[in-house]
Amino acid sequence: MNQVVKGLWLVGGILLLAGVSPASQEDIRKLPSSSERYAVVVGVGTYEDKDITSLYGANNDAKVLADSLEKYGGFPKENIALLTSDQGNDRKPTRKNIIDSLSEWAKQVSARGLLVFAFSGHGTQKNDKSVLLPYDTTLRHLTNVIEDEEVIQILKEASVKQVLILLDACRGGPLAAKGNAQDKATPEFLAAFDLQRANIGVRAFATLYATGTYAPDENDGLAYQLRKEEMGVFTWVVTDELRKAGQSKYPLTLAALINRLEVIVPYLVTKEVGSTKRQRPHSVVSGFRANELVLAGPADVDPTSLVPVSGQTLLISRDGKQLQVTDQKTGQVSVYARTDSLSSVMANGVPTPVSVEVSSKASIPLWGSRLLIAPNSEIYVADEKRGGIIVFAGGMSQREHFFIDLNSGKPQQMVLAPQMGEVYVIDGATQTVGIIDVKERRLVHRFQKQNAPRAIAVTPDESKLYVANEQPAPQGSISVIDLKSRELKQSISGVNCPEGLAVSPNGRYLYVSTQCGLGEDPVFVIDTRTDTVIDAIPGLAVGLGGLAITPNGEKLYVARGNYYARDSSSGRLASFPDQISVIDTKSHQVTASSPMNVLLLAATPDGKYILAVDGRRLNFIDTSAEIVVKTIQFDTTPGGIAVGRSQNNTSLLCYVWLPEENRLFFTGLSGVLPNSRN
Repeated sequence: MNQVVKGLWLVGGILLLAGVSPASQEDIRKLPSSSERYAVVVGVGTYEDKDITSLYGANNDAKVLADSLEKYGGFPKENIALLTSDQGNDRKPTRKNIIDSLSEWAKQVSARGLLVFAFSGHGTQKNDKSVLLPYDTTLRHLTNVIEDEEVIQILKEASVKQVLILLDACRGGPLAAKGNAQDKATPEFLAAFDLQRANIGVRAFATLYATGTYAPDENDGLAYQLRKEEMGVFTWVVTDELRKAGQSKYPLTLAALINRLEVIVPYLVTKEVGSTKRQRPHSVVSGFRANELVLAGPADVDPTSLVPVSGQTLLISRDGKQLQVTDQKTGQVSVYARTDSLSSVMANGVPTPVSVEVSSKASIPLWGSRLLIAPNSEIYVADEKRGGIIVFAGGMSQREHFFIDLNSGKPQQMVLAPQMGEVYVIDGATQTVGIIDVKERRLVHRFQKQNAPRAIAVTPDESKLYVANEQPAPQGSISVIDLKSRELKQSISGVNCPEGLAVSPNGRYLYVSTQCGLGEDPVFVIDTRTDTVIDAIPGLAVGLGGLAITPNGEKLYVARGNYYARDSSSGRLASFPDQISVIDTKSHQVTASSPMNVLLLAATPDGKYILAVDGRRLNFIDTSAEIVVKTIQFDTTPGGIAVGRSQNNTSLLCYVWLPEENRLFFTGLSGVLPNSRN
């Protein structure tokens, strides 16, 4: 909502509440059947008390959400109660009607059912607590309000065991306008609808706030509206994501929705409401399998056959002869020697590899990764949980490993300089880039502190290191570090908020994916000889930061995030789906695009295929036709992909690590790709 009126806390909230059998001890992974889903959707756009300011988006929030739940969320129309202030008395959102409807629906929900309670309207603080303002609230004495404790009590009496809360709500309270909400707002006010704090026996819950609490230079603590759409920004994004999932072949999971809200809401508020406005969503999740809980979209397909192994990280030796899986908690390493004999540990075996053209020349990635394989086959893994780098020694029988402590660090992307004998790693905790000596296996130096380092890349001649600094938004920078002197050479500006870096194989160009450009985010092209921007491939709104270059350097693959623009004819806000686009590196033109939400990218050594992880799918993209020729569906989201060579170096094997399942999937590429391309 776009202003604070008479000290009110403006609120638009959506609560999804699900009951489940208390006998189940596993995290919730699936919503109940359609007939078990109920909803009470409330919108308070106008009030009896005319001293309470009307909200032009509240009624529409409720109506669009109710329609979205029916069309895309699998809710029967007869199971949805819609209360808005522009309806008759029996459907007006009075205090009595809201409480009665919520109580009645809660009693009808079975132990495995789902109840949705949605509220869009005003709210404020009363007696140090958060309250919602129904249609018949009086402002002077704040009578006929609904306290969050009343909603919680209804859930408790109905023995609801699962709760999903979405609050399109200001959280700065009445003190936000004075700039001191963090200091004076009570804990009870700031923790409204925190069911873990309420301690009512809810087994699984997620609370998604449209905005975090007030913080100077970070968050206004307010939730805003879209004037042309006549909806709250947060609710508009929620309903738009439900619509897109319902109309496509891609499911919308709880985790994906949270990610969309965290990325899209700040972007829309900045672009549509005003460049000085800030709104950053916040979420708390417990007991839900967020990556698997599908809110809208197609049902799960039969899971791919996987093999349980002990470990957290998949490690592949450079020559493809050794596969190691390590348990990050215990350090125990399981070693599978010789990739052509891996069928002995597979439930269904590995398809027999077929000969393909594979370059024997080693290809060192020139951009950051969380897993590196050194020329001596040592494997470097960024372990955020332990705050350091795990080093696994090569060799067919050796299992010794080393741990490089970053001193309470948070290792992220790494890049290798094999001639220098160094690994450079982003430390998110200290916002620095550390240098690890490969021979000594220890941290030997840190470059000066950066400003939210996001990505890292090195030139082929190992003369320069590039570090993408995401902050300060909306204009970050790229630090250019001389690797011989270990000093900052210069800083490249005018690159929006850089999210991803990749150096061309010939070392001539640095490609930069960006965000913060208000829908005009390009991929910048930098000449590495002068370290100046020489071109910008416009209108990509990339955001995700994923880049991959084919080994011959002719094609650049860019993961593009969900972005929004207004239709030139209707003026309505429209969203464009996540996609992966192909850029011709000679013409700097986009030559093809495919809809997918890409998390991980990898290229086969022969350059014939790009492997792209899209949610729980692994897509094989034919780089000659730019089409997906094969898709493998998994139970959970992959945490890593790699392509390894067989022992005789004539065939390729694909490896996929599924960390949530502690399972490893791998197959010969000849077993999944069309015969015409083998």
